[in-house]
Amino acid sequence: MRLAVIGTGLIGASLGLGAKRVGATVCGFDEDEATAEIALERGAVDEVKPTLGEALGGAELAVVAVPVGHLAAQVRTVLEASAGDCTVTDVGSTKSAVCEAAADSARFIGGHPVCGSEARGPENARAELFDGATWFLTPVAQTDPERYRTLHAFVAAVGAVPVAVDPDAHDRLVALTSH
Repeated sequence: MRLAVIGTGLIGASLGLGAKRVGATVCGFDEDEATAEIALERGAVDEVKPTLGEALGGAELAVVAVPVGHLAAQVRTVLEASAGDCTVTDVGSTKSAVCEAAADSARFIGGHPVCGSEARGPENARAELFDGATWFLTPVAQTDPERYRTLHAFVAAVGAVPVAVDPDAHDRLVALTSH
């Protein structure tokens, strides 16, 4: 599988390491070039591209791993910039706004791995971060079932336990457990 990781901080770089552990080829893009270079040096990505479009070229799966405040806009941009055969997901902790931004695209499936660390940045990334973690997937009625199965299998392959939930229910659940 060819994976594009958009945002190479702790979660994006850890995902890259986890994906490479199961044989994926990982291309990275980050607006912060220094962060992307650290991810490359750590082996979290096989290559870094200077533009989003180049990073998405040939990707079968694009994972948007940017801060939650930028997530909805970036997901929309990635959907517009990626090819029709590229499935798009994210790793944000809120889902409703992101799913709305995806405009009910059959190619988008929201995601939220419930894991992390107080550490930040790709220098603290580790392939095992997702091992045993719950990873919420938030398909909607328009979600392509085959894309969902592919993402479900990928999430399981990197060690997480995929759990399907409605985007609004996800946000209520996270609000209750986080506050």
